[in-house]
Amino acid sequence: ALDIRPVGRLPAGAEETARWTAPAAFSILSTTVYVATNSTPVYPFATKATAANDINTALAATADGSTIVVCDGTYACDEPISVTSALTIRGEHGATNTTLVCNKAIALFTINNTAARVEGLTLTSDGTKRNVRAATINSGVLADCDVHGFNSTETLFWMNSTDSVISNCFVHGNLVEGRKMVIDMEPGGKVLNSRIVGNAGSNNTYGGAVWGYNGTCLVRNCLIACNTNRDSSASAVYACSGMTVENCTIVGNYVANSTSKAGVVALTQSVAKELGSRNVRVNAIAPGCIDTEMTAALSQANKEAILKLIPMGRVGTTEEVAKVALFLASDQSSYISGQVIQVNGAMA
Repeated sequence: ALDIRPVGRLPAGAEETARWTAPAAFSILSTTVYVATNSTPVYPFATKATAANDINTALAATADGSTIVVCDGTYACDEPISVTSALTIRGEHGATNTTLVCNKAIALFTINNTAARVEGLTLTSDGTKRNVRAATINSGVLADCDVHGFNSTETLFWMNSTDSVISNCFVHGNLVEGRKMVIDMEPGGKVLNSRIVGNAGSNNTYGGAVWGYNGTCLVRNCLIACNTNRDSSASAVYACSGMTVENCTIVGNYVANSTSKAGVVALTQSVAKELGSRNVRVNAIAPGCIDTEMTAALSQANKEAILKLIPMGRVGTTEEVAKVALFLASDQSSYISGQVIQVNGAMA
């Protein structure tokens, strides 16, 4: 109760005290706010049973220092989510269990606070081609997220300052079309400890996977692998004006790499035809991911990401490649010529 007493002299015997008691419906904002799919929402959404049904509703009950816990489940998102306070939005048990499905032409997240953090979520779309973005990060952190399945005519991640950070994310299986890229750091940003694998670009001069504008852009401890960029000259990283790429594994991104391999294939077939009349056989071997010193240097997380791309679930050995070479050099392959033998565990 709160005592409210008048100031000044009162007539004799006229002293009064007014007392005010908080009504039962009055609540202080909780530091933890919940979002759940099957709850009955009651403000301020302080328990799973009374959780909000979407993140935007939960944001109304937050302040600096709050945490929004998004409980396990799949959430359809047709409104942009703007994070302007110093708060955390996280999946209850990580990205494996909490999925946001973007089904509109929106920027799913816009993060606008250096102390804001979005983490432990799967971000995906319904696969429809549209002008959609996973996140605009003006400042703040996107971490521990699995981002896949977008089919966009817009840059998937736009990073606008040195305070924009993507950390420990797995970005894979996305398609961006036109002069767009998967991650655009302009004028700055940091991509750290992340895997950017198997994304596809189309007609993008500036790089299908990552583009960095200047010396304030940093890519560190990342695996950038098997990204493609049709009808263009860059598929992995387009680094300009002093951008830093540090301790990264960049492998199997196809433009110049694919062009050179296509040349080997064409050479093999042409020479085989020219020399066939002289009983000279010409073949090529195309190894996939093989256990060598180069692949041994990969981090465990990067190795696991590559294994997901190999149907046989393991890397090959140098002995297995050597056995194919011995076979092609022996009489057992006497009628094989002009062929490219792939030793890759069915990796596409």
